[in-house]
Order: sequence, then structure tokens, then C-alpha cells
Amino acid sequence: MQVEVSMKDKKKAERRYQEYLKKMNKKKGEQKK
Repeated sequence: MQVEVSMKDKKKAERRYQEYLKKMNKKKGEQKK
């Protein structure tokens, strides 16, 4: 793992991932994991 990935980048990636999940959920309709 690289320490160079800062918290800021991590948060940005997390937010992007959450938005991606939301999009997928809308496409599939409500589906449980």
C-alpha cells in the first residue's frame, strides 16, 4: 500500500464509489445485497 494516497484522495474515491453504487441501485431497482 502506498502512503502517498492522502485522506483527501481516499474520501474523494469513497464518495465516487458511493455515487456509483447509487446509480447501479437505481438501474436495477431496489435490490438487497
